[in-house]
Amino acid sequence: MLILALSALCAQASPPFTLEGTWRFDVVVTTKAQVPVLGASTIETHKVMVARIDRQSDGSLMQSQSACGMFARSKRKTVAPIFPPGFLAAMPSQRSVVDFDLTSGRLKTEVDPVLLGWDSALAGGVMPRDADSPGVIDGDGDGAPGVTVQVQAPVFGTVSVYLVQHSVTWLDGAFEGPDAVRGRAGLTLLEQRTIGASNALFAVNVPLVPEDAGGWFSMRRVPDGTSCAQLDTLAPPEVGTPAGDKAPGVKAG
Repeated sequence: MLILALSALCAQASPPFTLEGTWRFDVVVTTKAQVPVLGASTIETHKVMVARIDRQSDGSLMQSQSACGMFARSKRKTVAPIFPPGFLAAMPSQRSVVDFDLTSGRLKTEVDPVLLGWDSALAGGVMPRDADSPGVIDGDGDGAPGVTVQVQAPVFGTVSVYLVQHSVTWLDGAFEGPDAVRGRAGLTLLEQRTIGASNALFAVNVPLVPEDAGGWFSMRRVPDGTSCAQLDTLAPPEVGTPAGDKAPGVKAG
């Protein structure tokens, strides 16, 4: 479950802005990676979601969201991962309790851990080290352990890499108007292990270092009932972003 602690616009705003409704939710985080054979590069990973925030009978706000697209880019194109359709399908739909505080004027969020390619209960809370470790699952249903990403390698062509991952994302921003929220984003935690690959040269752990610089998020209000297929028409991706520049990735229909 994703738990959000959100601070709204300054209390003196009249009328105060509200988070209730449907939003296009973009999160971009950056990491520095040392990829076998291909070398080092900074990678931007862009997740696009539809989020819905509703007020419950007890007065609390509840957010639910689902992934619509995943994109990645790097100055070195061969280093940016390609996300097969199964990877997007492996991303869990999330449901969140929203704490709406009118006193601080800031929107702050820390996302509960996201696990990909493994089950913490089956693993006894210990992140798997290889494909035979307890808790490894076929998260994307492609017949390979963990979740699969692909890289385009000179000479080798397309290589599939099998991963398990554990991450926590933070957000810090503010309203830019009644229908827009924007701020910084980064990774509080990022653990990833390679548990296999279609080419043995790539079956090694890739050192990843989260970088706060360059990470951002935005929320743009869209009509209620908006689907992933309608998202780019109703709230087009921003030019200069991985999604806007059609970086390698996958998008839901």
